[in-house]
Amino acid sequence: MSGRGSAFSFEAVDSEQLRQGADHIKIMVSGGVASPYDPLDSLQYSPDEIRAAVEEATAFKRYVCAHAYPANAIARAVECGVRVIEHGNLIDAPTAKLMAKKGAFLVPTLVAYDAIHRHAADFGMGPESLEKNKIVLEAGLRSLELAKRAGVPMAFGSDLLGQLQPDQSKEFLLRSEALSAQEIIHSATIVGAELSPNPRPMTKVAPATASTGEDSVSRATSTAPSTTKALPIRAVSRKPIRR
Repeated sequence: MSGRGSAFSFEAVDSEQLRQGADHIKIMVSGGVASPYDPLDSLQYSPDEIRAAVEEATAFKRYVCAHAYPANAIARAVECGVRVIEHGNLIDAPTAKLMAKKGAFLVPTLVAYDAIHRHAADFGMGPESLEKNKIVLEAGLRSLELAKRAGVPMAFGSDLLGQLQPDQSKEFLLRSEALSAQEIIHSATIVGAELSPNPRPMTKVAPATASTGEDSVSRATSTAPSTTKALPIRAVSRKPIRR
Protein backbone atom coordinates (compact mmCIF):
# COMPACT_ATOMS: atom_id res chain seq x y z
CA MET A 1 0.00 0.00 0.00
CA SER A 2 1.28 3.47 -0.82
CA GLY A 3 0.01 7.03 -1.05
CA ARG A 4 -0.85 9.80 1.36
CA GLY A 5 -3.31 7.72 3.38
CA SER A 6 -0.71 5.07 4.14
CA ALA A 7 1.79 7.82 4.97
CA PHE A 8 -0.41 8.82 7.90
CA SER A 9 -0.39 5.21 9.10
CA PHE A 10 3.38 5.23 8.71
CA GLU A 11 3.64 8.27 10.97
CA ALA A 12 1.58 6.55 13.65
CA VAL A 13 3.77 3.44 13.62
CA ASP A 14 6.98 5.48 13.69
CA SER A 15 5.70 7.65 16.52
CA GLU A 16 4.86 4.59 18.60
CA GLN A 17 8.32 3.07 18.05
CA LEU A 18 10.05 6.33 18.94
CA ARG A 19 7.98 6.72 22.11
CA GLN A 20 9.17 3.27 23.13
CA GLY A 21 12.79 4.43 22.93
CA ALA A 22 13.95 3.70 19.37
CA ASP A 23 17.20 5.47 18.46
CA HIS A 24 16.30 5.47 14.78
CA ILE A 25 13.72 4.16 12.31
CA LYS A 26 14.75 1.63 9.69
CA ILE A 27 12.77 1.20 6.50
CA MET A 28 13.22 -1.13 3.53
CA VAL A 29 13.18 0.84 0.27
CA SER A 30 14.28 -1.95 -2.08
CA GLY A 31 14.22 -5.71 -2.37
CA GLY A 32 16.52 -7.87 -0.30
CA VAL A 33 18.73 -10.94 -0.50
CA ALA A 34 17.16 -13.17 2.12
CA SER A 35 13.59 -12.45 0.96
CA PRO A 36 13.14 -14.81 -2.01
CA TYR A 37 10.32 -13.10 -3.92
CA ASP A 38 11.13 -9.38 -4.09
CA PRO A 39 13.64 -8.39 -6.79
CA LEU A 40 16.73 -6.50 -5.66
CA ASP A 41 15.81 -3.59 -7.91
CA SER A 42 12.23 -3.27 -6.70
CA LEU A 43 11.23 0.08 -5.16
CA GLN A 44 9.40 -0.14 -1.84
CA TYR A 45 7.48 2.63 -0.05
CA SER A 46 6.30 5.74 -1.83
CA PRO A 47 8.10 9.08 -1.52
CA ASP A 48 5.23 10.29 0.69
CA GLU A 49 5.74 7.35 3.05
CA ILE A 50 9.50 7.87 3.20
CA ARG A 51 9.06 11.58 3.91
CA ALA A 52 6.50 10.77 6.61
CA ALA A 53 9.02 8.50 8.35
CA VAL A 54 11.71 11.18 8.13
CA GLU A 55 9.42 13.92 9.43
CA GLU A 56 8.35 11.84 12.41
CA ALA A 57 11.92 10.80 13.28
CA THR A 58 13.18 14.37 12.92
CA ALA A 59 10.47 15.59 15.30
CA PHE A 60 11.88 13.17 17.88
CA LYS A 61 15.48 14.29 17.19
CA ARG A 62 16.16 10.91 15.61
CA TYR A 63 16.91 9.79 12.06
CA VAL A 64 15.87 7.26 9.43
CA CYS A 65 18.10 4.62 7.91
CA ALA A 66 17.12 2.60 4.86
CA HIS A 67 17.94 -0.84 3.55
CA ALA A 68 18.68 -0.22 -0.13
CA TYR A 69 20.64 -1.88 -2.93
CA PRO A 70 19.96 -0.21 -6.34
CA ALA A 71 21.00 3.34 -7.12
CA ASN A 72 17.48 4.61 -7.83
CA ALA A 73 16.20 3.33 -4.47
CA ILE A 74 19.15 4.95 -2.69
CA ALA A 75 18.66 8.25 -4.51
CA ARG A 76 14.94 8.37 -3.79
CA ALA A 77 15.48 7.68 -0.09
CA VAL A 78 18.22 10.31 0.24
CA GLU A 79 16.17 12.92 -1.65
CA CYS A 80 13.35 12.29 0.85
CA GLY A 81 15.67 12.94 3.80
CA VAL A 82 16.93 9.48 4.80
CA ARG A 83 20.20 9.97 6.66
CA VAL A 84 21.77 6.50 6.47
CA ILE A 85 21.83 3.92 3.67
CA GLU A 86 22.56 0.36 4.72
CA HIS A 87 24.21 -1.99 2.18
CA GLY A 88 24.15 0.20 -0.98
CA ASN A 89 25.98 -2.39 -3.08
CA LEU A 90 24.47 -1.33 -6.42
CA ILE A 91 25.13 2.39 -6.01
CA ASP A 92 26.45 4.36 -8.98
CA ALA A 93 28.70 7.43 -9.19
CA PRO A 94 25.94 10.08 -9.52
CA THR A 95 24.08 8.63 -6.53
CA ALA A 96 27.26 8.54 -4.46
CA LYS A 97 27.75 12.24 -5.26
CA LEU A 98 24.15 12.91 -4.24
CA MET A 99 24.72 11.17 -0.90
CA ALA A 100 27.81 13.28 -0.28
CA LYS A 101 25.93 16.47 -1.18
CA LYS A 102 23.07 15.60 1.20
CA GLY A 103 25.40 14.58 4.02
CA ALA A 104 24.11 11.00 4.04
CA PHE A 105 26.06 8.07 5.49
CA LEU A 106 26.66 4.64 3.97
CA VAL A 107 26.95 1.47 6.05
CA PRO A 108 28.41 -1.29 3.83
CA THR A 109 27.98 -4.87 5.04
CA LEU A 110 30.31 -6.88 2.82
CA VAL A 111 30.80 -9.70 5.27
CA ALA A 112 27.11 -10.58 5.18
CA TYR A 113 27.32 -11.63 1.53
CA ASP A 114 30.66 -13.34 1.98
CA ALA A 115 29.25 -15.38 4.87
CA ILE A 116 26.07 -16.21 2.96
CA HIS A 117 28.17 -17.36 0.00
CA ARG A 118 30.16 -19.72 2.22
CA HIS A 119 27.51 -20.98 4.62
CA ALA A 120 23.91 -20.13 3.76
CA ALA A 121 23.20 -23.09 1.45
CA ASP A 122 24.06 -25.39 4.34
CA PHE A 123 21.60 -23.47 6.52
CA GLY A 124 18.75 -23.86 4.02
CA MET A 125 18.80 -20.62 1.99
CA GLY A 126 17.07 -21.14 -1.34
CA PRO A 127 18.51 -20.74 -4.85
CA GLU A 128 16.68 -17.44 -5.51
CA SER A 129 18.34 -15.77 -2.54
CA LEU A 130 21.73 -17.30 -3.31
CA GLU A 131 21.58 -15.88 -6.83
CA LYS A 132 20.75 -12.41 -5.52
CA ASN A 133 23.56 -12.72 -3.02
CA LYS A 134 25.98 -13.39 -5.86
CA ILE A 135 24.99 -10.08 -7.50
CA VAL A 136 25.55 -7.92 -4.42
CA LEU A 137 28.69 -9.84 -3.41
CA GLU A 138 30.34 -9.04 -6.74
CA ALA A 139 29.36 -5.36 -6.49
CA GLY A 140 30.49 -4.79 -2.90
CA LEU A 141 34.03 -3.51 -3.35
CA ARG A 142 33.04 -1.22 -6.20
CA SER A 143 30.44 0.41 -3.96
CA LEU A 144 33.18 1.24 -1.45
CA GLU A 145 35.35 2.73 -4.17
CA LEU A 146 32.51 4.89 -5.50
CA ALA A 147 31.55 6.11 -2.03
CA LYS A 148 35.16 6.88 -1.15
CA ARG A 149 35.71 8.79 -4.39
CA ALA A 150 32.56 10.87 -3.81
CA GLY A 151 33.42 11.61 -0.18
CA VAL A 152 30.52 9.70 1.38
CA PRO A 153 31.20 8.95 5.07
CA MET A 154 31.11 5.19 5.66
CA ALA A 155 30.29 3.70 9.04
CA PHE A 156 30.94 0.12 10.11
CA GLY A 157 28.41 -2.73 10.11
CA SER A 158 28.06 -6.41 9.35
CA ASP A 159 24.33 -7.32 9.24
CA LEU A 160 25.12 -10.86 10.35
CA LEU A 161 22.43 -12.84 12.12
CA GLY A 162 22.19 -16.14 13.96
CA GLN A 163 24.70 -18.77 12.88
CA LEU A 164 26.67 -16.26 10.79
CA GLN A 165 27.62 -13.98 13.69
CA PRO A 166 31.07 -15.55 14.30
CA ASP A 167 32.21 -13.90 11.05
CA GLN A 168 31.63 -10.33 12.35
CA SER A 169 35.29 -9.27 12.41
CA LYS A 170 35.93 -10.38 8.84
CA GLU A 171 34.31 -7.13 7.67
CA PHE A 172 37.62 -5.43 8.52
CA LEU A 173 39.53 -7.79 6.24
CA LEU A 174 37.11 -7.52 3.32
CA ARG A 175 37.15 -3.72 3.38
CA SER A 176 40.94 -3.72 3.23
CA GLU A 177 40.72 -4.59 -0.48
CA ALA A 178 39.33 -1.12 -1.18
CA LEU A 179 40.17 1.01 1.88
CA SER A 180 43.27 1.72 3.92
CA ALA A 181 43.62 0.48 7.50
CA GLN A 182 43.23 4.06 8.74
CA GLU A 183 40.01 4.52 6.75
CA ILE A 184 38.56 1.27 8.09
CA ILE A 185 39.36 2.12 11.73
CA HIS A 186 37.97 5.62 11.14
CA SER A 187 34.71 4.12 9.87
CA ALA A 188 34.38 1.89 12.94
CA THR A 189 35.06 4.70 15.41
CA ILE A 190 34.78 8.35 14.39
CA VAL A 191 32.17 7.94 11.65
CA GLY A 192 30.02 5.74 13.86
CA ALA A 193 30.11 8.41 16.55
CA GLU A 194 29.24 11.14 14.03
CA LEU A 195 26.31 9.10 12.77
CA SER A 196 24.88 8.63 16.25
CA PRO A 197 22.21 11.12 17.35
CA ASN A 198 23.54 10.85 20.92
CA PRO A 199 23.80 14.45 22.16
CA ARG A 200 26.21 13.66 25.00
CA PRO A 201 29.83 14.88 24.62
CA MET A 202 32.26 12.22 23.50
CA THR A 203 35.74 11.46 24.82
CA LYS A 204 38.56 11.90 22.34
CA VAL A 205 41.99 10.30 22.24
CA ALA A 206 44.66 12.94 21.66
CA PRO A 207 47.78 12.41 19.51
CA ALA A 208 50.68 10.79 21.36
CA THR A 209 52.91 13.25 23.20
CA ALA A 210 55.57 10.83 24.35
CA SER A 211 57.12 7.71 22.89
CA THR A 212 59.61 5.21 24.17
CA GLY A 213 60.77 2.33 22.05
CA GLU A 214 57.90 0.83 20.11
CA ASP A 215 55.16 1.95 22.52
CA SER A 216 53.31 5.26 22.40
CA VAL A 217 51.09 6.62 25.15
CA SER A 218 48.10 8.91 24.55
CA ARG A 219 46.00 10.72 27.13
CA ALA A 220 42.25 11.10 26.75
CA THR A 221 40.81 14.59 26.67
CA SER A 222 37.13 14.83 27.50
CA THR A 223 34.40 17.41 27.10
CA ALA A 224 32.21 15.39 29.48
CA PRO A 225 30.54 17.07 32.47
CA SER A 226 32.73 17.71 35.52
CA THR A 227 31.07 14.84 37.39
CA THR A 228 32.64 12.44 34.89
CA LYS A 229 36.34 11.70 35.34
CA ALA A 230 38.34 11.11 32.17
CA LEU A 231 40.60 8.09 32.50
CA PRO A 232 43.99 7.76 30.78
CA ILE A 233 43.99 5.54 27.71
CA ARG A 234 47.07 3.69 26.51
CA ALA A 235 47.43 3.40 22.75
CA VAL A 236 50.12 0.82 22.11
CA SER A 237 51.61 0.10 18.70
CA ARG A 238 53.86 -2.88 18.16
CA LYS A 239 55.45 -4.70 15.27
CA PRO A 240 52.90 -6.79 13.31
CA ILE A 241 52.69 -10.47 14.18
CA ARG A 242 53.24 -12.83 11.26
CA ARG A 243 50.53 -15.47 10.80
